[in-house]
Amino acid sequence: MPSSANFVPAFDSVHIVLDNFGKAGRVYRETDEAQASFDTVVEYLLSGQYKSPVRVVAFNTVEGWARDVSEDVAREVVKRAAERGRSLDGLRRFLISYLDERTCAGRGVSAGAGAGRDLTAAPQLPTAVDR
Repeated sequence: MPSSANFVPAFDSVHIVLDNFGKAGRVYRETDEAQASFDTVVEYLLSGQYKSPVRVVAFNTVEGWARDVSEDVAREVVKRAAERGRSLDGLRRFLISYLDERTCAGRGVSAGAGAGRDLTAAPQLPTAVDR
């Protein structure tokens, strides 16, 4: 029997989306292992799979790290939408939370309710009051 010490799992980073369901609350959406990649999350955002995305978190338990990748995802969403001539209206709140106004406006996403606030600042984590 081979030693388990030589076993190195093929494990990529996992990406999960915090989605806002309004009065029902926020949840990290259940994701199939095969669909937890950066590219899949970007494609799902573009196709409207999430109600109201708030944040995207990536982690890798093999390498021992986790981080908020929302800005990276937002930039890629904007890039792919521009390449495909797609509208980003449904993602306005998510995009203005992580990208500056100029980037959003350049892609047809108006700041709307976010106007006047610093869109380059990192979003605040929810507090006990927000939950």
